[in-house]
Amino acid sequence: MSASFVTNGPLGDDALPLTGERTIPGLAEENYWFRRHEVVYERLASRCAGLDVLEAGCGEGYGADLIAGVARRVIGLDYDESAVAHVRARYPRVEMRHGNLAELPLADGEVDVVVNFQVIEHLWDQGQFVAECFRVLRPGGRVLVMEADRSCKFEDVRSWTRDTRTPRMLLPALHAYFRMYIAGQSLDLDDARTLWAALPLNDVDGPRRIPSTPTLIMCGTKR
Repeated sequence: MSASFVTNGPLGDDALPLTGERTIPGLAEENYWFRRHEVVYERLASRCAGLDVLEAGCGEGYGADLIAGVARRVIGLDYDESAVAHVRARYPRVEMRHGNLAELPLADGEVDVVVNFQVIEHLWDQGQFVAECFRVLRPGGRVLVMEADRSCKFEDVRSWTRDTRTPRMLLPALHAYFRMYIAGQSLDLDDARTLWAALPLNDVDGPRRIPSTPTLIMCGTKR
């Protein structure tokens, strides 16, 4: 699936309302946020090819659907009932479930990959959520988590937005909003390392910063 198709896809009558906590495709005023998310999903998709994947906290569903283009099976999960209904109607390739991220409605060892993008900062019990991610993974399965970096610099934010097709006059406000509000509520590298330290991992690809972006990546393989 091409980036232009995803970004410019028709909004339709089944679009979810904007809440400030999720972005949706097809709206010009959301293009900055949507493009930022879309790039991340495109990077994650190659690690999901031919596998059973859970996206925990999938929101509008466009990311889960993008991954479904290469995965064997994609389960989407969200706590918002309206989002669950929306994804079921709009993205039939995604097997959508309703549930609490602290108690994932999946069997032990049901999936090969758990994907989570910019959700952890919204959770009260982050450790419980990460433990649940590993419970539903098969041995050798991978967890792929990406979050905004609370310690990011403004130059990282500016670099990240170069290809978002955002009008130049709006960029300073968007940079400040992202740095102070989005990243400001998220994890820093020390938080991420503490969260990851107690997990049953064979190898660890992170937590680390992605160079020239305001983003942390946390990956690992279950023993």
